[in-house]
Amino acid sequence: MLCHNAQGSVVARYNYDAWGKCRVYTSNWVDITEHSGYNNYRNYLFRGGHLKTYYDKVIEIKKKPLMFLGTISLTKLKSFMDGYMNCLYEITGKYDLGKFQGFREWIEYRYFHGRLDFSWARIICFFNASEEKAFWEFYRLLEEYTTKSDRDEKID
Repeated sequence: MLCHNAQGSVVARYNYDAWGKCRVYTSNWVDITEHSGYNNYRNYLFRGGHLKTYYDKVIEIKKKPLMFLGTISLTKLKSFMDGYMNCLYEITGKYDLGKFQGFREWIEYRYFHGRLDFSWARIICFFNASEEKAFWEFYRLLEEYTTKSDRDEKID
């Protein structure tokens, strides 16, 4: 992919490999990837900055769902969060679910008393009449799950 300035000259080239990794080059094919924004953000993290956990991002979206998703939809929330999880892994090399850890398994057990190969979003959508109702039901269930998890931790 080429990036042009106002005069139409090539100022940067973005090369993506088969795995989606991006390298940034000048117009003369000088590799400047290490100085690009992606790696500057990575350096920010190594200097003590932090990304929100999966759970924290889900809670942030609840406050302004239209800003993040465009419409109130559980399927769109799940898609957004899948992308966010991929971003977390690409930048930090690990998945940090925070309080969300174990939520999918809890949903499976709550609705079906066993293991399924469906996402938490698909299960919740199945039991709700609309995407919007499923969206708000998800947050109600998440609150119930985290409250129960907090209670269980205090008992241990």
